[in-house]
Amino acid sequence: MHKYYMREMNPATLKLVLIYNNTLYWPPSDMKGPPQREPPSPASPYKIFFQDFMQDALAAGLKLPNVLFIYNSDDNIMRLGDPRRPLTAPPLSFVKTRGRPGGDDLDILVPQLMYLPRALYNSPWESKKDVAFFRGKYTCSHLWEEVYGLRDACPRNVLAYLSERDRRAGNATALDVGLTQTLPETSPESSVPYQLGGLPQLDLPVMPKVSIGRHAPHKWLLNLEGMVCAYRLSQLMTVNSLILHQRTPYIEYFYRSIRPGEHYLEFWNTTVRSDGAAGGAAGRHGGGGGGGGAARLLAIEEDVYGAVAAMRALERESPGRVHDIIRNSQQFAAKLLTLRMRMRYYRAALLGYKALFPDMDKIIESYMVAVRAQAF
Repeated sequence: MHKYYMREMNPATLKLVLIYNNTLYWPPSDMKGPPQREPPSPASPYKIFFQDFMQDALAAGLKLPNVLFIYNSDDNIMRLGDPRRPLTAPPLSFVKTRGRPGGDDLDILVPQLMYLPRALYNSPWESKKDVAFFRGKYTCSHLWEEVYGLRDACPRNVLAYLSERDRRAGNATALDVGLTQTLPETSPESSVPYQLGGLPQLDLPVMPKVSIGRHAPHKWLLNLEGMVCAYRLSQLMTVNSLILHQRTPYIEYFYRSIRPGEHYLEFWNTTVRSDGAAGGAAGRHGGGGGGGGAARLLAIEEDVYGAVAAMRALERESPGRVHDIIRNSQQFAAKLLTLRMRMRYYRAALLGYKALFPDMDKIIESYMVAVRAQAF
């Protein structure tokens, strides 16, 4: 195994895992001592959920090969599997990054088991609120700071600010976006809220958390990145609302099997004009639904109003298409994103991973011989 991982990364999020005789073990990073049956401390919550669900699945009859692998539950912004590194073993990770330096990595995508779809949630369409809804923490990848040249150009913060601005103006007809934590203080150089169209600072209210089931009374649901993917999309897909998915380079294991226009619609302008301001869809749509007025320094914020207007137009002109997209999304979640199917995915991933190493069985057996000599 590649020692770089164990030397450089957070020991809570990067661990060796051994499956031997259909039993889950956690060997030490140097492979010098006996493995444990529980994740060694410190361990991220993702490791705990993996341990519990995998043990239950193995006890219920899931058959896995004898295999040793690196399990990475970090957000993986460092790109562990960067192909520019002299890797000897790709880690199993939750996230990849498309179109970024080191993003075409060698990591093997596997499902996280902490945030899972639990049921399908349905609310009568006629009674749903005609707004784009989001509740969540203020987490941010900070990717967009370098794209737009402004500090704190974070999707959640920008949209929460716009939503509160519209509410105070009595024109909150497009967005219902709220943060469930107090936004840290920002400086006058920050894009939120000081440089958002030259508008004054607004203290954003702290909103209560909202369960996935309570998202159902809204027609449009915003899926916004956090540090990376935020692992929310698979849960939103269980709701009979149309998902407005932020364009982002971060992908989970199932993202490559879903498509815009079939399972969700997209928003978030990611182009930049030559003068350094964001362009594209934002400039075309202008400030609908409370977004008009002052000149914009951050044109990305207009993109969401145009996207909401486009969804409303689609509903008026082709309501059947809207419900087809929602149905496709729910059916995909119900068939392919359940815990059972995630375990089947793990089996396929581990079988494929082991096939990369013809000497895997020999390595595992030699390790087990050594630890048995230590009275394991």
